[in-house]
Amino acid sequence: MEHLRSNAARPSTAERCLAILELLCTTTQGQVAISQHPLAIPLLVKMVLRVSPRGTEYATGTLLAICKSGPIDMLQVAMQAGAQTQMLFLLQSDATTPRAKRKALELLKLLHTVCCLPTVGKLVNAVHSWECFIEIGRS
Repeated sequence: MEHLRSNAARPSTAERCLAILELLCTTTQGQVAISQHPLAIPLLVKMVLRVSPRGTEYATGTLLAICKSGPIDMLQVAMQAGAQTQMLFLLQSDATTPRAKRKALELLKLLHTVCCLPTVGKLVNAVHSWECFIEIGRS
C-alpha cells in the first residue's frame, strides 16, 4: 500500500502491486489484512483508470473482493471514496478490459444495495406504522 501511495511508483510497478493485492484477496487472511489498512479502499479507488487497463482490472477486483466479503462498513467507505463514480467512468471507458467492466458492474450492484438501505428501512418503517394505525382503527 505504501508503495502505491507514493507517486514514485512507475506504472509497471504499480500494476504488479495491484496484481499482488488482488491475488492476496483470494484468501480470507489477505482480505482482512488489506481491508484493515486505513488507506486501502481510497487508494484502490484512486488507482482505477490511472495505471493501465490491467492495473484498473486488478484494483477493481481487489475492491470487489474486499467489499463483497467484508462488513457493510467497507461498502460505505468505498462509497465515500468515490467508488461509484469511478466504476461508472470505468464502464464508459474504452481503455480497460472486459473483465474489469464485469467486476465494476458487480461492485456497482453491491454499492447500490448500500445506498438504498436507508430508503428501504424507511419504507419498511412507514409500512409498519401504517399497519399499526390500521390495527388501532379496527379495535
